[in-house]
Amino acid sequence: MCGRYELTWKKQSYELIRLIGLAEKRQGLLAPSGEIFPSDTAPVLLVRDDEIQAQLMTWGFNPSRGSGLIINARSETARERPMFRRRLASGRCIIPSTGFYEWSHCGQKEKYRFRRPGTDLLYMAGLYDLTEAGGCFVILTTTAGEAMSGIHDRQPVVLTEEERDRWLLDETYALSRLRQAGPAEPALAREKMNSTSGEGYEQLTLPFL
Repeated sequence: MCGRYELTWKKQSYELIRLIGLAEKRQGLLAPSGEIFPSDTAPVLLVRDDEIQAQLMTWGFNPSRGSGLIINARSETARERPMFRRRLASGRCIIPSTGFYEWSHCGQKEKYRFRRPGTDLLYMAGLYDLTEAGGCFVILTTTAGEAMSGIHDRQPVVLTEEERDRWLLDETYALSRLRQAGPAEPALAREKMNSTSGEGYEQLTLPFL
């Protein structure tokens, strides 16, 4: 499960800053920096016109049946669900972040931030859909790894820098990546935050697919 993440993109690599800056100019929008909430507009990386670009999109699919905002998709079943199946072929994206958050639910509710050791940047695999408003995206999740143990049973599908282009450009590789049982490398490190409040985290109806 991923219900909140962080992106301080102006402190990242020149290439990411350049791509997001171009998206801001092209779309006439400003990319957020800090904590990203469901329904926020945030940058994703995708392939358009045969090159990797950034685009600002809304976090969450809004299905017509009115079951609530869908912000995550289970990687194990994405190929079987009509909502996600076609997007695996032509709607793969990457959500750049500097970490994601989860809350423990055993005893006192505590907030944790998960990051990649040795780097500030964490790539999450996702799916997107273009809409009249510009587009929307979901984050793919998988079985939780060691760092998430005892906090939650799900975590985002995290990609390395080496996997980034392959996820976007190679459908065969992307499907094989989702078939992996449980989280693959890279490993994650967790950090307990000072805040123990959900801060509105559970105010939305978020179905788990």
